[in-house]
Amino acid sequence: MPKRPAKPTDRPASPRRPRRSQPDQTSQVPSIAELMRRVPEGLAAYNAILSLLDAAPKQTTIDRGAAIVGVAFIEYALKSAITTHLRTDLPKEAADDMVADIFDDYDRAPLSSLSMKTRMAYGLGIIDGQTRNNFDTLRRIRNCFAHTALELDFTTQTVEKEIQKLTPPPHAPTNRAWGNMLLRNKFISTIHVYYWMLLNYQPTHAKPASSQ
Repeated sequence: MPKRPAKPTDRPASPRRPRRSQPDQTSQVPSIAELMRRVPEGLAAYNAILSLLDAAPKQTTIDRGAAIVGVAFIEYALKSAITTHLRTDLPKEAADDMVADIFDDYDRAPLSSLSMKTRMAYGLGIIDGQTRNNFDTLRRIRNCFAHTALELDFTTQTVEKEIQKLTPPPHAPTNRAWGNMLLRNKFISTIHVYYWMLLNYQPTHAKPASSQ
């Protein structure tokens, strides 16, 4: 076999071909927006629809219900806390109409969405920045379950990635225990703590300055 001729010394070395990088596993996890656009097809869609008739729901159905109903408790508690800052000098019927105009008229109410309730609660000092971030994460998880026909559970990579963004709420288990909690328990624990905190919220009004 003939020998390979030596490379001329007056010619610059050829650049090395860069190694092919390994695919980043985290980048392959679809975003919530991507997941919400996907729908099951063919037999998967057929089975998904029929599964709605099952008397014994699968884990995916249980987790979907927990996500949607659980975050509904947060919405209710936020509404309750924000309402404590509203005027109290109106007759009951007028007060009920005022609350409905603010929260319940979904075409025009400024605080009909969880996102706007969260912003208002932060602006009023009801919640801090950490809680606001946690509520935004809970909202994204809820939306993921509520707006896709795919079968998801709390261990679905996209959902798990969001749950891992949650930080321990006040009076929650220690950080060490928090890190070892099951995903489902971490999600429900977050809702449970914040729900009771908001229901027991009382605004702190500044005392009027004494006259000199």
